[in-house]
Amino acid sequence: MAFREFEDDIIEELLERLSKGESIRSICRDQRMPNASTIWAWSNADDQLAKRILEAREIGYHDLAERTLADVEKCKDPIKARLVFDSRRWFLGKISHSYRDRPVAIGALVSGSDDAFAAVAEALNRASATIASSSHSTQPVVIAGETGSGDAAGRLENMASPRRQGLWQDEGGK
Repeated sequence: MAFREFEDDIIEELLERLSKGESIRSICRDQRMPNASTIWAWSNADDQLAKRILEAREIGYHDLAERTLADVEKCKDPIKARLVFDSRRWFLGKISHSYRDRPVAIGALVSGSDDAFAAVAEALNRASATIASSSHSTQPVVIAGETGSGDAAGRLENMASPRRQGLWQDEGGK
């Protein structure tokens, strides 16, 4: 399907179907709906729409979790019920921020200031506030700063010099 502009009702239907737990893959099978690459292009081009898609997907994940509990309660075979529960719990833990076992924190800190401790403390305070908030989406923690002359990239370049022995090499350089 060639790229074309879609009406607001198509976008609203997409969001509604996502919030009911339907996957993007299954939604895109509908001839009236855009393909997955178009949806991702929209997300990359429009932050507001990307946020709405993420929120609709999270609501859909909650719906899937509730359906999982209902399916497990109806299941007569306890082994099958356990497999259904465990597989969906694993799936939700991988794709949803709400169902992860632990919050994921990824970051880098580059500080050119003399008070590196204060910069780390500020980053940790912002990260803990983000985790403690009721938000289900990932939010970056950014601390502005300038790199100094002893930045990590310069040290890494020095470590990669040919005269230095790598961890994978023995004393003979093999």
